Amino acid sequence: MKIRCPACGSSISLDSLIGHDDARELIIELFKISDDLTRSALRYLALFRPDSKDLSFARVSKLLGQIIPDIQGGQIIRNRQTFTAPREAWIWAFDKCVEARDLGKLKTPLSTHGFLYETLKFYQPSLSPIINNNSSVTSQPVNSKLRQGVAALANWAEDGDFLKAVVGAGLAKLSVLNLANKPAALDLIAVANIWREELLNHRSDWQIDLDKKRIEKAFQYLGSHAEKWPNPKDLIQVLNPRPTQPKLDRPPLTQEQKEAARRKLDELKNRIG
Repeated sequence: MKIRCPACGSSISLDSLIGHDDARELIIELFKISDDLTRSALRYLALFRPDSKDLSFARVSKLLGQIIPDIQGGQIIRNRQTFTAPREAWIWAFDKCVEARDLGKLKTPLSTHGFLYETLKFYQPSLSPIINNNSSVTSQPVNSKLRQGVAALANWAEDGDFLKAVVGAGLAKLSVLNLANKPAALDLIAVANIWREELLNHRSDWQIDLDKKRIEKAFQYLGSHAEKWPNPKDLIQVLNPRPTQPKLDRPPLTQEQKEAARRKLDELKNRIG
């Protein structure tokens, strides 16, 4: 019985497939992910196939082995930032890679998973459909307590208060990390209010032009280095100093102003002397 690999394009008998070490490893890797995810993954792996030859089973197995730990872990790390990557995100990103190839925006054959991982960074739950038990697709986004909590944070920060906006965005990013002592998703609004109050207790004159970027960088630092959920004091400790405000340039004195200054100086000398 002959079968054809949807990723590498080669044909081989089923008996030979089971007896081939690399092919057997490929089958093992494929069984680690679900059917619909497998189909998307195989379409994506075809992007690594050169026009002139087939992909080897060893190559396909290696490519799968590089991404399966992240698929199973449900998150990726790019530039020391962690991004959530549930199974729906992988299906969406695999399909986006194939779509980019079809639109001429992605040059193949691929040599790394870089484009895939950069695509995953932009995944949003609303971009992914729900697949129900009958395998039919609906247009409703996947729901979860974490997504509800993050959405509530976004609503909380929509009243024009820049401090709310920057705290809400920072806590939303921290909430998707696997940190110890992380608060419940539905408690994020209460946590955000505490953070804002603590920052206002630290100083009352927060300004968007002087403080927004440095608060954002402090949150980014905490996200990259913290192992447990931080508190407002941790953020304050890693804040960069405020940028110095440039001195206002004064126009040069006119001749009349210089003469008036000399007269006042002479009058002062006369009084003293």
